[in-house]
Amino acid sequence: MKNEKKKSSKKKLKMIKKKSKKNDKKGFTLVETLAVIVILGIIALIAVPALSDVLGTTNDTYYSSLNKMVEIEAKDYFSDNRIFLPLSAGDKSRVSLDTLVRLNYIEQPVSTKNNPCDGYVEVTKSTKFEYLTCLKCDDYVSDSRCDFSSGDDGNGGVAGSRGDSYLTVSPTYFEVEQHNPFVAPYAKYYYKGELTREDVGATPSYIDTNILTTYTLNYYYLNATPVSIRVKIIDVTPPSEVTVNLKKGSAEGVAYSYDEGWSNSDIYQVFYAEDDPGGSGVKGYEYSFVNQPNNNGVWTFTENNYITQKELLTKQGSTLKDIDTTVYVRAVDNFENKGPVVSYKLRVDQTAPGCASSGGNTNWTTAKIVLTGTCSDASSQCVSNITKDYDTSGEWLKQSPGVVSDKAGNTTTCPADQTVRIDRVNPTVSLKFASQNLKYNTTTTNVTVNASDSASGIKEVCVQLSSDINDCTWHASITNVPMNTNRGYDGGSTTFYAFARDNVGNVQTINTAYTVYRTCSATSVSWGGWGSCNASCGGGSMSRGGSVYDAYFGTYCGSTSQSSSCNTHSCPDSGGGGGTHCCFGGRVASDGGYSCWEAPADYATYANCRGVCDNDNHSWPDC
Repeated sequence: MKNEKKKSSKKKLKMIKKKSKKNDKKGFTLVETLAVIVILGIIALIAVPALSDVLGTTNDTYYSSLNKMVEIEAKDYFSDNRIFLPLSAGDKSRVSLDTLVRLNYIEQPVSTKNNPCDGYVEVTKSTKFEYLTCLKCDDYVSDSRCDFSSGDDGNGGVAGSRGDSYLTVSPTYFEVEQHNPFVAPYAKYYYKGELTREDVGATPSYIDTNILTTYTLNYYYLNATPVSIRVKIIDVTPPSEVTVNLKKGSAEGVAYSYDEGWSNSDIYQVFYAEDDPGGSGVKGYEYSFVNQPNNNGVWTFTENNYITQKELLTKQGSTLKDIDTTVYVRAVDNFENKGPVVSYKLRVDQTAPGCASSGGNTNWTTAKIVLTGTCSDASSQCVSNITKDYDTSGEWLKQSPGVVSDKAGNTTTCPADQTVRIDRVNPTVSLKFASQNLKYNTTTTNVTVNASDSASGIKEVCVQLSSDINDCTWHASITNVPMNTNRGYDGGSTTFYAFARDNVGNVQTINTAYTVYRTCSATSVSWGGWGSCNASCGGGSMSRGGSVYDAYFGTYCGSTSQSSSCNTHSCPDSGGGGGTHCCFGGRVASDGGYSCWEAPADYATYANCRGVCDNDNHSWPDC
């Protein structure tokens, strides 16, 4: 291994030859190589006036190459001795320049003045291993972050000048299966470069491989710096088969079985497994949708002892919410041993079904309307479609057939996008007549049909003298349409029949009679003169004759007569109690049995009036 590392180092750097007892060929020494670099640098820049600048540039080139060479060999050292690498983020480890030289990874680095360099390489664990090379060569320091206050590298070597004796052991890291015996290798002791002993034993000489731990075994001999190896006892026994308990809603919920059908609850898959006694313990569980035990790419690890079907789908890279599949699970211990694979089935549907509504109609109808909600579900399937009946008059907008459900219990309200219009109510209708003469009902009348319908609306109307709807001539409207009564002015009535039909065919009818004017129902009289009164006083009568004519048509309707009272004033009386006074034209008053007239203001012009009634006491003076 060491020869291979030396050859690799020669190819990488071509600067410093590693020491090897198995190869007697000599290469350039470090001093010779540096001398050549310096000479070539001086020759190449002979024409540069400032020789100190040239030398400074050459020194920088030399130390840059030296840093890289030391870092490469330090990486090789840690690759061979991984036990010394830091384990956790932020941890650090270092190897001294002396250790790299003593273990034949590199020849002693020197400065440009051929003086030995001191230093170390420090490795830090982060997301990866980061290396810091720290060299101190005369006045040169490779990095300001370097700390040369402590030279111990903790890996069996001490930074600084190399001693005359040392120990080596290889390899320095072992992994031993639990319960298997382990025999530590011997270390070799060198004195002044010569192997003088090959059987230096380890302390302690015995370790208990039943315990899972990492042992450090040290080698001591004379005044040589101790070296050590690490022995890690590893667990190779897989954990037990996983017991899976399926629970609804939570890890402590009601038990779930695949045989009971679809569920819309979260299904908690609770895992339990044991490791062998004294083993490393169960680290977690791996699960997959495919049973490929040797294909690590299909398994998902969890430290939890339970998962839900949602986590299962998400971590297995699925975007679905529903699951109907077989799941495979196995336990993993802390040494990555995999237990036997077991399987279980899940059937979970948490997606609401779809629904499409149909059956409605924006047009009016007299028929029964049935809305249908057609259910669709890709997972557990639908229980059934749903219907809703409408069988009465009315108008319903934005109607839904109802709620549909799938076999897992998920529900959806079907879209409320249906219109229902049912009209089973007859329209209203009325008739209005308008005579063509404002004074009497003519034999031809203007007819208006008024109709209304609050649902589907009026489609057409009809008016006729027949009661048979089949005789109708339909019109969109009838307003002030002249219609003949088919009769003369005999005072008789004609019945008109009006019909109204709405847009779905409901019909309403009404009949109203129209009475025609009868001739001579309204008359005027042409009178003759009055005859003489048959009495001169005390109330007489007189009469006159006249011809009767129709008031509108002027036709002769017959004759008539008229009588009227006349000379109604009292006859003259000589006075005395109970007599009738002659104060004609006055106001009658009552006084002591007399009929007393209050004479008008000009009573004096009446010759027969000799007195008036006293307004105060209703007494009569003498006439």
